[in-house]
Amino acid sequence: MSERLRQLQRQQAILLEHLAWIEAQIELEAVPKELSTPRPVAWQPAKLEDAQPIDADALIERYAEKERQHPADIRRGCLLFFLGTMALFALTITAVWWLRYR
Repeated sequence: MSERLRQLQRQQAILLEHLAWIEAQIELEAVPKELSTPRPVAWQPAKLEDAQPIDADALIERYAEKERQHPADIRRGCLLFFLGTMALFALTITAVWWLRYR
């Protein structure tokens, strides 16, 4: 087992433990003090023993697929930004000439 995998599993266990603690705190705050009957909980935190290791590379690849942009879109955006900047520059030069040197 690689060191990276052990580190990721340790972080996952810490996060699951923290989520369980948060759920317990929410339940304590949500239940009024005079009512002692427990309410049904829709979500139960996962037990640390039941936690399945998550493949980080597969997770990154899954989300990276949604974030990929087509190079033509990037090129078009850069071109529009350049043309907008040049238009703003030309407008500034024209305004300075119009107001100062005319």
